Amino acid sequence: MAREAQSTIIPELSGIASASSYLSGYAPANAIDEGSPSLWKAPSYYAWWLYDLEAVCHLDSLFIDTAAEGTLCYYIETSSDRLNWTLIGETGGEGQESGTWPVLREARFIRITFTYASSGQDVQLLSVRAYGWAMEPRVAEPHHAGDRFYAASCSSGVGFIREESVGLEAGWKATVMQSNTAGSALRFDDIDFGECSNQLRGSFGLLNPDRSLKVDLEIRLDAEDGRLIATMQIFRQWICWSELACDIEETSGRHTVYLVVTRLDEGQTLQICHLAFTTRTPLPQSRPVPLLLEDDGELSPFIGLLHSHTGFSDGANLPDYAYAYARDVGGLDFLGITEHSNLFDEPFDFQKSRKLKGLREAAQRATEEGRFVGLIGSETTWYNQFGHMSIYSDDLYLNAYEVKYNTISTYYETISRWGDVINQWNHPWSCGVRHLDSFSPYDEKLDRVMHLLEVNPYEDPDQGGLIYYIKALEMGYHVAPCGSQDNHKEDWGTQNNLRTGILSPRLTKAHLLDAIRRRRVYFTCCPSLSVIYRLNGRVMGSRIARPDHFACSVQAEVSDRSAELRLVEILGSGGSVVAQKAVEGYRGAVTLSITDCHASYLFARVQLSNGEFAVTSPVWIA
Repeated sequence: MAREAQSTIIPELSGIASASSYLSGYAPANAIDEGSPSLWKAPSYYAWWLYDLEAVCHLDSLFIDTAAEGTLCYYIETSSDRLNWTLIGETGGEGQESGTWPVLREARFIRITFTYASSGQDVQLLSVRAYGWAMEPRVAEPHHAGDRFYAASCSSGVGFIREESVGLEAGWKATVMQSNTAGSALRFDDIDFGECSNQLRGSFGLLNPDRSLKVDLEIRLDAEDGRLIATMQIFRQWICWSELACDIEETSGRHTVYLVVTRLDEGQTLQICHLAFTTRTPLPQSRPVPLLLEDDGELSPFIGLLHSHTGFSDGANLPDYAYAYARDVGGLDFLGITEHSNLFDEPFDFQKSRKLKGLREAAQRATEEGRFVGLIGSETTWYNQFGHMSIYSDDLYLNAYEVKYNTISTYYETISRWGDVINQWNHPWSCGVRHLDSFSPYDEKLDRVMHLLEVNPYEDPDQGGLIYYIKALEMGYHVAPCGSQDNHKEDWGTQNNLRTGILSPRLTKAHLLDAIRRRRVYFTCCPSLSVIYRLNGRVMGSRIARPDHFACSVQAEVSDRSAELRLVEILGSGGSVVAQKAVEGYRGAVTLSITDCHASYLFARVQLSNGEFAVTSPVWIA
């Protein structure tokens, strides 16, 4: 918490200001410009402002004035090396306009990170004042267990050169180690692994954007050919520089560490800024599939979206705004916000992530049973051309920058442990030449926790947008089709007509998740089209024993009368049409009888006069 300003006069420190970004005319230096009424302003959320005192000082206190009109929340950290940060304090849910914060520690860098701004306002600082005194230069302290250390602090290197003034982020030009030849090695003396370290984290840069050009590393102890504790493959991520992590054999005590490049593809250049040997965050205890809820009422279609983004990753504005917009402007019953896990504030530690906590709280605030439900998740994003997937969970995300998850079998095996977590294959037609490997090979354990697959006839017109959905069904997966907008702008529910329909007796979070687990889900590109499909009286998503006769019933309605019903089809193996019936008007109930059918699944497609349509989850036949 903040305290009142001290009566004792302590000198004000000076330095250089920088920031993650700023609006034109609102540069970072405005916040330390004595006597100026100007501000630093930035447009994004989780924006940071940094004060470099240019030398390690004894920092007594810090005065911060945001001059914010609404709620503006932030947290404060200090560092002596710009690598290892200590939390000094943070505002509560109501934020803070101005106040003095006690520090009482040695530091060179002060960083203020803004986590929330009400009413969609820009983050801002009117004034920052640091109080303390300069200190005599000291000999650098030895490395401590878990600390980050610069690669340029190596004791020796073969095949590496020092590259000066490499821009890593706004206002930060660091010295890094660089190599473009296999066989290169770096040596680090007296590295402290503490009582037990089991993970290496590092900041790696690959200068060539070609994602096929990779680098392999070995991490060895006490000799260049000494004990091997880890191997790590590095490939180009979204941007040049990425913080990556790999598991190492459990190691304790102090050791000389060798980082050996065993493969460096021709044309690629590796840069290393910093490293850390630490303890990985353990995943939550595995959890079983929850007991299904009782069907306590008639099933109704609820319409919404499950895949979207905000300014918490690479989208726009705040989660609170997105939920309100989706409800009040987009007319949705529910919205799922699924931020990219590699862009969370704690990419390898979901337990410490303020963004995950903020998402969870925003969803809770937005949820009003019977009116609107806010859901959250994360999008695991592979840049080795595999694709993207969503995890819907309040307390878990996986990041492919933890490189073991680039082995897809490892990722699948991991998510298969949480029966309560909902999983979705995202846009298999894009974001990776591998197209989710066409969901191969089939895995029974994975099938139990895979629930959804996106359909998009706008971007994937082959087989009416169903080619990947049918591939997954043919593989044996029990997944439901859903429609997503993958919003990255302020258009949640208004970007296009793609929607997801969920059949549930009630509009609550628990009931929607239960319905998804039951695969009571359909895709539609007509926002007002409701569809309920049954086979022999069993609703979509069910699994039945093979009967002698199939009676399919479809109820459909276009509530806004934007188009008329035209055709109801029943599709089976390979997407073949096994029955169909013309229908007219805006509301209809159709029954189709099928005999001599050997399909392992049957689902319905409802087509409208304007070309829009809906596709349901199947009823699967044993």
